[in-house]
Amino acid sequence: MNADRFQGREKWLKGLVALGVLTCCAVGGLWMMWPSLAGGANSSEKENTVVVGTKFPPIRGERWNSTDRTLVLALHIGCIHCEREMKFYEKLVSLSQKNGSASVRIVAIFPDSEEQVSTEYSRRLVGVEKTSGVDFSQLHVLGTPTLILLNRDGVVQGRWIGELSPADKQEVLKATRLDSNASS
Repeated sequence: MNADRFQGREKWLKGLVALGVLTCCAVGGLWMMWPSLAGGANSSEKENTVVVGTKFPPIRGERWNSTDRTLVLALHIGCIHCEREMKFYEKLVSLSQKNGSASVRIVAIFPDSEEQVSTEYSRRLVGVEKTSGVDFSQLHVLGTPTLILLNRDGVVQGRWIGELSPADKQEVLKATRLDSNASS
């Protein structure tokens, strides 16, 4: 009978140890992933993101020198944050079109296929050049939505990531020089 009780305790202790190991692994994994889960970037991601003052990598078929300023909208089909900001993006397009050739050029890039982009965006962002199948990792775009303002030489003048606060939206309008026509 003592042997049975000893084996029962041994099984119980082994189970407790296994549970402890699993808990430690789960906590350690969450701790390591927390910056990504919380929407932040770890130090290696910060080094690999779009940086103001640096030359933006070329995108096939795009020439930054066609206007003084180009605003690149990095979007992804199915991105809830992109959807929430769509009204603001359409406002930017409208203001840009009102200003004509003196305005900022707006380009939307997507990692999605051309078919997906044409299906989802046929009636949205009308008048915006859309480029599909873009490898965001090659451009150092870590998430969507990301707005990148480039000068004529393709140098990053501004960068905004994620959903924008009202102050961020005003900053985008000012940086693109569309704020004189914007009421909010």
